[in-house]
Amino acid sequence: MKVVAVLLTIFPLILCQNFDKANVGVTFGPYTKTIQKENGLIPAFNSYSREELTRMLAVVSTKFKHITTNDVGIASFNITIPVSYADSTALIPQAAAFLNRERNANVIDVAIGVFQNENENIQNSEVNLAIDVAQDANGRFPNTVWGLIFTNDYVKDGRTAEKVLDLISNNKDRARLYNLKVGTRVSTCDQILDIESELYEILSEIAQEIDFIMCNVYPNSSVVQDGSQQAVDAVGNFILSVKNVFRNINEKIDVMIGETGWPSEGLSLNGSPNSIKNFQAYWTGMNEWAKRNSIRTYMFEAFDEPYRSVTTSDAHYGWWYRQSNDDEVYVEKTTNVHVRG
Repeated sequence: MKVVAVLLTIFPLILCQNFDKANVGVTFGPYTKTIQKENGLIPAFNSYSREELTRMLAVVSTKFKHITTNDVGIASFNITIPVSYADSTALIPQAAAFLNRERNANVIDVAIGVFQNENENIQNSEVNLAIDVAQDANGRFPNTVWGLIFTNDYVKDGRTAEKVLDLISNNKDRARLYNLKVGTRVSTCDQILDIESELYEILSEIAQEIDFIMCNVYPNSSVVQDGSQQAVDAVGNFILSVKNVFRNINEKIDVMIGETGWPSEGLSLNGSPNSIKNFQAYWTGMNEWAKRNSIRTYMFEAFDEPYRSVTTSDAHYGWWYRQSNDDEVYVEKTTNVHVRG
């Protein structure tokens, strides 16, 4: 991390974009390498080592403390493979623990995602591995992992919501035994505002079982053309509304923003005018809103993920992007400052 220190010295004014580390975090996926031009293949999802992930998280820690993951990567093709060879997402908690131990402080904390799978054996293996890697990380440095997120945006209808409720009910006691909070991340928080909605009852049941709920919410097409501040206000007002309802159901539940963001380029489904300027303005506005309201907000995302469609906005939500596959230099989009992991 000597390069980081040098860059901070050389560019003290350029690096003035600070985030409230108490309330603002980022979602984190390690998939920063571009498609290999000679063969058109996406770099394997298990091709990022624990050491490389630790260096990535060192970059993240210059701006953020809190991260979430989507999964631990269990699938039918790797269910019997050792963790270190299965999927690099399973190594993120350990990487965070190594960084914390290096710094002798909790500079990164993690909420681990548990991905959904219709295959019961794969689903159970995903849950078991998530708990195992959480224990491993916290054994290396206490409180590196604080929670488990039971599924990523799977509460779509009554059937999937029931499955999430069962996952939580069947595993919450074991998770809490290891001092892990339990929650879920959904894009259907709006249904808690309407007692007649399809998911109101099941969301209410889920809310009574969990410690936290993460609402995924992006500014919709009706506000993005009016500017970043209007988009921030719309997202923020929505979260405050659902927070009040969830707190009436469970007074102890912690309501967070699980994902929100604004891409720096590409075509978006919501029609947002994408540019570095608008990207930065939205992140800055959400930072100010989260700090003012003391609501944990996870921005999507830490790094661009080039395996996503680069012709749309999907690959361009990150605060940093990787300069090339041949090195570990990450570029902050808003300042063009290069930081070596």
